[in-house]
Amino acid sequence: SFEPNITAVKGFYKDIFLDLIKHFPQTSFKVIGKDPSSELKSKLNKNTFFSGFVDDIFLEMSKSAIHVVPMI
Repeated sequence: SFEPNITAVKGFYKDIFLDLIKHFPQTSFKVIGKDPSSELKSKLNKNTFFSGFVDDIFLEMSKSAIHVVPMI
């Protein structure tokens, strides 16, 4: 629910992810973090999953090929 993170997630989804899945349709986007807004969930729906808070971020990251960490 931290505004800079929301802006970064929206930007990545719109500017990069939607183009990425055109070429690699099996790709998924997993958003990790507590309390994702319902607005964010409603706008990001194609191949996108929300996990909410996780106990071990490194375990979740080990399941992925690419990690995107918002830094604005």
